[in-house]
Amino acid sequence: MNMQVLLEELKEKILINEELKDKLECYSDLPVHLLSRQAVEYTKAQRDFALTLHLHGPKAYHYLRETLHIHLPHPSSLQRWLSSLDAKPGLNEMMLDMLERRRQEDEVNYGCVTLMLDAMSIKNHVQYDPQTQTMFGYVDMGDRLNETDMASDVLVFMVVGLHGYWKAPIAYYLTKSLTPQSQTVLVEHALEELHRRQIRVVCMTMDGHASNVSMCTQLGCDLKADPCEPLKTHFPHPVTHDDVFVMMDACHMLKLTRNMLQAYSPIRSITGSINWKYIVHLNNVQKKSGLHAANKVTDKHVNFANQKMKVSLAAQTLSSSVAVALRTLQEVGYAEFKDCEATSEFIQELDKHQGVLVRSQGVLAHFEDGRWQTALPNKEFIKWFLSVLGFIINIDTLMSMVPVLLEGQRYVLTYRFSQDHLELLFNSIRSSGFVVRRALKKLSCDVCRASLVTDAASAIKDQSYHLLTLKNNGGLVIPSEGTVRVVRAAEWVIRQASTSTRRSQPIKQLEVVYIVRKRIGSEDVFVLGEHIGETQYGIDSHHHTLLTLVVSLFFKVRLHHIAKMTNLSLQRNNMRQKLNKTVLFKGH
Repeated sequence: MNMQVLLEELKEKILINEELKDKLECYSDLPVHLLSRQAVEYTKAQRDFALTLHLHGPKAYHYLRETLHIHLPHPSSLQRWLSSLDAKPGLNEMMLDMLERRRQEDEVNYGCVTLMLDAMSIKNHVQYDPQTQTMFGYVDMGDRLNETDMASDVLVFMVVGLHGYWKAPIAYYLTKSLTPQSQTVLVEHALEELHRRQIRVVCMTMDGHASNVSMCTQLGCDLKADPCEPLKTHFPHPVTHDDVFVMMDACHMLKLTRNMLQAYSPIRSITGSINWKYIVHLNNVQKKSGLHAANKVTDKHVNFANQKMKVSLAAQTLSSSVAVALRTLQEVGYAEFKDCEATSEFIQELDKHQGVLVRSQGVLAHFEDGRWQTALPNKEFIKWFLSVLGFIINIDTLMSMVPVLLEGQRYVLTYRFSQDHLELLFNSIRSSGFVVRRALKKLSCDVCRASLVTDAASAIKDQSYHLLTLKNNGGLVIPSEGTVRVVRAAEWVIRQASTSTRRSQPIKQLEVVYIVRKRIGSEDVFVLGEHIGETQYGIDSHHHTLLTLVVSLFFKVRLHHIAKMTNLSLQRNNMRQKLNKTVLFKGH
């Protein structure tokens, strides 16, 4: 039997495709009988043949070795050949050895990790290295084969500690159109190398690309998009057969969901119609009023075509702050938000999921008594949207993986499963509350400090506090009625000055303070009572000091906001962000 006959047999059994057969044709003159266990060392041609077949056709390799008993090298030998030194493509043995030494010194922080993989486009470029006397820029899988195809992507593997604050890249490969089958082989090599160093991989994180889903299926997962079928979000470890869970990068899924909502609205759900138009209406209302309802939605969030890759825009658009703002505008009677309940609920569910997945601090209470599952969003609610299959996968993974992890550790930091380790920030509170918070730090008089705030029960009765009541989970400062009245007076003055066509510069702070004091007069807006009499005949009046302090702090916040909105309007048609991301994505 010769090599040509073997290749034909493999193709007939559908173990290799035509493309792989053509790639192996160059080894057709390789004598099969020379592949013997008695050989002292495999020749270069034998090594190259074995590496190519195992990488691109592992089932065919297994068939030749186990069924036809052709003495091909053991996969562990191939794995050793693929290991690299000096940061060349392939598994980086120096980094793996360093992790093994760290694990031996500190088993808790280095014994359990998450494996992450991601591909990035690179420029087609060839460069000569005089030290190694080789050309770089071609496809290189760490197998030392002389490929002729130009590399268009780089596939990177990284491990992140579940306990210690560390992360380390362990491998990279220069690729071109890498198939899910080949990617599966590389993942198995990485898992086997980490196991050899007694480092346990509990989870693998990736983005939602179709090739990654196919790879997970080949590894042993069952990630069907059918909402009626159960998912299998784990696969057996190639050595220990322990469950290795998979997760889709939450930030990538969030961007896909935002794109789906904008492109395919309205979307019918079990609770009503989900529509992008409500976010557009919210932006229009905020622009018209000149104020934001404690959220960060602006024109760039609504018209995001030039900044599709920016995670923060998607996170701020589909956040609980936006959900609360929609409910607020509906409840206060805005006709454009009449039927926005389903949209608000959908955004709230997504934000809850995102909040769980990027948690960077351990939370123990919910996990101890089984109540932790309530922290996850309604899986049945999300299942209706195929483009957010990744969210369903993540929910199933958390519900299966977290109880297992908690058997050996006190808490789980889901932030460690985030692919790009970007922390999402949601810092928006009502302007008056922020002003009070700043003012309290500057005041030493207890009576004056107490006059700036009120309790939550009193705020519920006042329509002015409607948004703040919905957003407050116990940590926000509730400004008193007098504080709100002074802020409103200052807002009126600033608006009047902003609409004036005779001004090229904004109104001065002293002007605003003067006009507000004139409008308020001697009225006891802060309800200081006898405290006014105790101070007004002294060196200073606490009534006027409080009023001046509140106005000046609000003035600074408001002017910064006006400058920001002006810059956004000037940059509306800015193409730099879009073109920059296009260049990076295409690898030019």
